[in-house]
Amino acid sequence: MREWLVRLEGERLDLEEASFHFRTADWEVRQEDDGYYLASADFTSMTESGAVLKRGKQLLKVMNGILKLQCWNYQPVAAHGSVVRVDEAGNRNQYIHVAGAATARARVRAAAVVVKPNGTTELPLQQPTQAASWMAMARRDDKVGSALGLFAEPTLVKLSNILDAIERDVGGERALVDKRWVAQGEIERFTATVNCMEAAGDDARHGPRGFKAPKRPMSLREAQDLFGALLNKWLETKAIDCK
Repeated sequence: MREWLVRLEGERLDLEEASFHFRTADWEVRQEDDGYYLASADFTSMTESGAVLKRGKQLLKVMNGILKLQCWNYQPVAAHGSVVRVDEAGNRNQYIHVAGAATARARVRAAAVVVKPNGTTELPLQQPTQAASWMAMARRDDKVGSALGLFAEPTLVKLSNILDAIERDVGGERALVDKRWVAQGEIERFTATVNCMEAAGDDARHGPRGFKAPKRPMSLREAQDLFGALLNKWLETKAIDCK
């Protein structure tokens, strides 16, 4: 089958996580003998490897946000810079685009494996997981894609931009409180933190003057948990609206 593949790089734990969640006909993180690759229906009509790599990076940003939302210790994976073109005979042409501290992490899950007649194994395509469904939604809705992409490597400012996007979509901060997606006091506490350099440091949206630090500034981890829950509620609602 003719297709484009974008080679991925990252820690094996995270590549395995991505492969578990994304194994559909339209979007697949595929393990092969020499590593992990991204295949997507978005690449089908493309003729240039550079365009494939660019689109792959855009999609990976959203995918990383989805997986960060589902697994707090997930670390983003990236495009390696190598793009492979597979022709109808299965021949491969490869296009190369050049462009700390260790942490112990672990996850455990069971997955079905297909054993081929020659003894090799592969993970089969599957029904869309929640993560794959969110990816499909992000490809249809730029607001969703943007918010998930920001969550891939969250900072206080990026989380503030996610809040702005969700508020615009649902009708403002009051709507979030009325829906009971978030407590009024938590939104105010987050906003006061992100607006104040004394509280947020270099992550503040504004300079040192004019904004008073809250009594209990919100840490990045607290904000990430708050917005993880908020994003889940928003995506659940948008999924229902799409049905």
